Parts: sequence; structure tokens; C-alpha cells
Amino acid sequence: MRKAVGKGRDMHQFFVSPEQIHINDKSVMIVGTDVNHIRNVLRMKAGEEISVSNGQDGREYRCGIRSMEEDRIICELRFIKEDRVELPSRVYLFQALPKADKMELIVQKAVELGVYKIIPVAAKRCIVRLDVMAQFSFLMVLVPILGEAFLEVVGGGVSSSTVGALPLCLGFLSAFLSGLFACKVMIAIVKKARLSWFALYCLVVAAAIFIFG
Repeated sequence: MRKAVGKGRDMHQFFVSPEQIHINDKSVMIVGTDVNHIRNVLRMKAGEEISVSNGQDGREYRCGIRSMEEDRIICELRFIKEDRVELPSRVYLFQALPKADKMELIVQKAVELGVYKIIPVAAKRCIVRLDVMAQFSFLMVLVPILGEAFLEVVGGGVSSSTVGALPLCLGFLSAFLSGLFACKVMIAIVKKARLSWFALYCLVVAAAIFIFG
């Protein structure tokens, strides 16, 4: 949530997702933590005007509060201001890694304030353990890999292959061992925070792809 100047007074502006804006019905639905903020913190009433944006189309949606329910607030869409509401300059936020699930809230509020790009930074006093994050990131890669393998099995891609069972097993084993070795090396590098070597590796690989690709 942020404030925007309108009609000689401060107007509260809120960020919503595009699907919460119904242009055909001329209505906007506000959900989440903003409901409590509007009702109990700002103590706004039905009929008061607010400004809404979705952070994508650059429009400003002027709305009037129609009704307040337990888990949502329904607003009447009065008019759309076509002028872009983004900041004239791009704002980059270098955010130190927070603990627990604070990052989601930080991203939400930063987007509401008009931040163009959020760059996570591993600061010296970060509580987050980089080695745990690295292990989790490698586990996340398994999901699309297993999904692709499942689709190939279902689609008959494996059964129609001319490669025998033994070469397939050997290829799987070698890929598993090489991948495990690469994960171990990368986790060790991340744990020691020596990412300069990783940057050099990325530079060499990118140059090789550019030259020989």
C-alpha cells in the first residue's frame, strides 16, 4: 500500500493482481492483508475513494469502496487514469536475505512502492545459511527433470528408442554421478562464499558457447 496525491488530499493506493480487476462489471476486489489495513488501520468507510494498480498495464484505477466483507473489500470502479503510474526512474532494491518467510512480504511491498527489480544479496550478517539454500535450489531442479522424464515415459518416447537397456542404465548412472559431483562442488563453493570462481566458470562457458555454438 502507498499514498498518492489526488484531488487535493492524500489518496491511498493499493496493489492488486490483474484478475482482481473486473472492468466489465466495473468492480475491484481487494483481499489479503490490505483488508485488515483498510478496515482497522485506516478505518475507511463505504464510499471513500482509493486508487488501485496492478503493476503491469501502467493504469491507475480510481475506485470507491462499495462494501466490506470479512475476507475481502468490494470496490466500484469509477474511472481509469491512463497516465502511467510507474516511477520516472527504475529503482533497484538490493535486499539482504531475510530469515523465515519474510522475503515474500518484502517483495510484495517493494512492488507496491514501484521497485523495478529486486536483487537478493548474501550479506555478512545474514542469518540464512547459504549451504542450505543451495541444497534446496538443487532439489527444486529435480521437479522439472522428473516431470520431463514422466512425460517421455507416458508418451512412449522411451519404448520407441532403439537404445538398449544396458546403455540406458549406464547413461543414467554416469549422469547421476556427474550431477552429484557437480552439486557437491557447487555447494562447497557456495558454503565458502567463493562465488568469484563460479562467476569465472560462467564467463568461460558463455564465451565457449558464443565462439563454438
